[in-house]
Amino acid sequence: MDKGQFGIFISYRRADAAGYAGALKYCLQQRFPDAQVFRDFETIAAGRDFVDEIERGIRNADAVVCLIGQRWNHAADGIARLEQPDDHVAAEVAAALEKVKTVIPVLLEDTLMPAPQELPERVRKITGLNAAKLRDSEFEEDFEALATSLEQVRAGKGAKKLTGGEIVERFAAGEGAPDWVGRGGGLTGKAFKDDVATGSWKTQEYEVQFGGQLPSKNWFPAGQFVEKVKGAPT
Repeated sequence: MDKGQFGIFISYRRADAAGYAGALKYCLQQRFPDAQVFRDFETIAAGRDFVDEIERGIRNADAVVCLIGQRWNHAADGIARLEQPDDHVAAEVAAALEKVKTVIPVLLEDTLMPAPQELPERVRKITGLNAAKLRDSEFEEDFEALATSLEQVRAGKGAKKLTGGEIVERFAAGEGAPDWVGRGGGLTGKAFKDDVATGSWKTQEYEVQFGGQLPSKNWFPAGQFVEKVKGAPT
């Protein structure tokens, strides 16, 4: 995914949502032709590590769309699939809830959002998020509502915020790192100096920009941010 490109990650369980995922990806590509829409087997090249590619896709996404069908949590024999330690859907959702600003649960057909107590703790937060719907009989209407929500996410991408910890993680991974970081007073201002001295830099949210010129004197290269916080308290 190109740095600064709008990214949408589709999380789904193939057993009950593969058809919806395929249709959704096609429609999203038509609606957002300049975006990167990630759908596992169509996006991951042969020979690449599946888990690593999924983690990279989520890390670089601006929005994660989680398709929830009747078998999202329970298999035909009643096994709670999200409870399994190696369940890739649970891992995707947990990573999305931790790293991505916008996570949109999408309930397929007449599926209801599971109760919080039905889900493992690492994905339980999804039950508190406002859900969209996707129904075959109302597909165009439902897709339009979902696309409108994603357009709002894209509109705010230019003024994106990341915590200091997220900035450092992206530099370490070598992907998805911003070019500029904004903080009142810039690199030598009191606000940023206090962040570094107190260790609050890791959870402090900073305005970030991908590409372009230095916005103002309150901004500085993200690489300098990483250098300044290296070895600082956390």
